[in-house]
Parts: sequence; structure tokens; C-alpha cells
Amino acid sequence: MTHSFSRAYVPYDNSVIESFFGTMKREELYRTKYRSEQEFKAAVAEYIIFYNTKRPHKKLQYKTPVQYETEYYCKRTNSQES
Repeated sequence: MTHSFSRAYVPYDNSVIESFFGTMKREELYRTKYRSEQEFKAAVAEYIIFYNTKRPHKKLQYKTPVQYETEYYCKRTNSQES
């Protein structure tokens, strides 16, 4: 794995994670007042699970990342067995 550094304020190298953090901030973090660091960390962990298992994504034909990945690997496995 190679760590990538881009110039400041140029997020092209990590646009996927920048998009995720923006979505998490809009959908969860800015909408809630947390009483403790522990509560905040638990909310982040719960959101990540929600984002990957329950939240449909337009770019994935309104499937969750877990659904999309499962279908992808099933198709690959089936095509390799043939």
C-alpha cells in the first residue's frame, strides 16, 4: 500500500473518503449534540454500520454497499466456476 499525499485543499486523491465524511457530517454529526466523547464515538460507529448495511446508494443502483459487494463477488465466483 502506498500512502498518497496531495496538495492542501486538493482532495482528488481521496475523493471517496472526503465524500463519505461529508455525508456523515450532514446526515449524522451536525444533527446531534453529543454529551460525551464516548457517545460521539458510538454514534460514528453506528453510522458506519448504517451506511454500509442499510443506506441505499444512488451510484450503486440504490443498493447498500454490502448488497452490491455481495452480488459482485457472487457473479465473479459463478463466472470463474463456469
